[in-house]
Amino acid sequence: MNSEKHLVAYWLFSIALLVIIMIAIGGYTRLTNSGLSIVEWKPATGIFYPISEESWQIEFNKYKNSPEYQLINFDMNIEGFKEIYFVEYFHRLFGRILGLLFIIPLIFFSWKHYLRKQDLKKLLGIFFLGAIQGGVGWYMVRSGLNKDPHVSHFRLSFHLLMGIFIFSAIFWQGLNYYKNQFDQKLFANTDICLLLITLIIQIFYGGLVAGLDAGLIYNEFPMMGDGLMPSELYRQESFADILFYNPATVQFIHRLIAFIFLISAFFILKKHLWQKSILTFFSLATLQITLGIFTVINNVPLNIALLHQIMAVGLISNLLFILHSLIYDKS
Repeated sequence: MNSEKHLVAYWLFSIALLVIIMIAIGGYTRLTNSGLSIVEWKPATGIFYPISEESWQIEFNKYKNSPEYQLINFDMNIEGFKEIYFVEYFHRLFGRILGLLFIIPLIFFSWKHYLRKQDLKKLLGIFFLGAIQGGVGWYMVRSGLNKDPHVSHFRLSFHLLMGIFIFSAIFWQGLNYYKNQFDQKLFANTDICLLLITLIIQIFYGGLVAGLDAGLIYNEFPMMGDGLMPSELYRQESFADILFYNPATVQFIHRLIAFIFLISAFFILKKHLWQKSILTFFSLATLQITLGIFTVINNVPLNIALLHQIMAVGLISNLLFILHSLIYDKS
């Protein structure tokens, strides 16, 4: 029986890894400004890649009618278009492949009775959430196909958080099957859960920073202009502008939450007697903040920015592992 449970666990961990790759591809798509290259949503026929010059010209003509081409990429030729088109196409194709790699083994494990009935319902829910995530991605892209050739930073952040939630749900189920321990109560450890919530808020603000291109301003640390806080903080008309709309204040809040998160992690380390896994988490959190600093001061280089995004998922997985372990040790 344990071998069957471990087989399910390895499958779930593999899917979780693929979700991380999917999130990284999404980040690459955003950082290379490729996301608006495909201006239609075709869940079925969208798997076909343009091959002939005629089909490429059709796709390019569709893109020429988009505000991104007309206002930003008006001097782009078809070869440049092919480059950004491939990135967005691969992002969508990978999502479809990921869905198949999830549902086909799920059917097999269900047929072999390797899954608990209640977990089958949860895993089916995760699968349909993944399908919804594809729709959310298109909802995000649509926001950049109107007059403003930029996607909504709120939709971008929501799309990212959904990806994080899907990963977390799969990873948690993988831990359950690997340890053959299914009775954990997610909120049994309050301080770890609060740290998890803080991290989720920080990832949400990371999405806002990306959507607003806020990392391209105040490329210095720890100063932001003449002080530790940007002057824009005092010039906004509303609290909503400070929290969500102004790139400078959003970057400042992202910085602030990072250090709140790091200080909180330190006190949790002390409370849990510097357990090895928690010490690893604290090291990863420190590395993540360092990557964030390097991302800003180097004007958002692609490789560091991508690593910074992937590390956020690594922190989530490590924190879930800690939470799962602490609950397991107490059970």
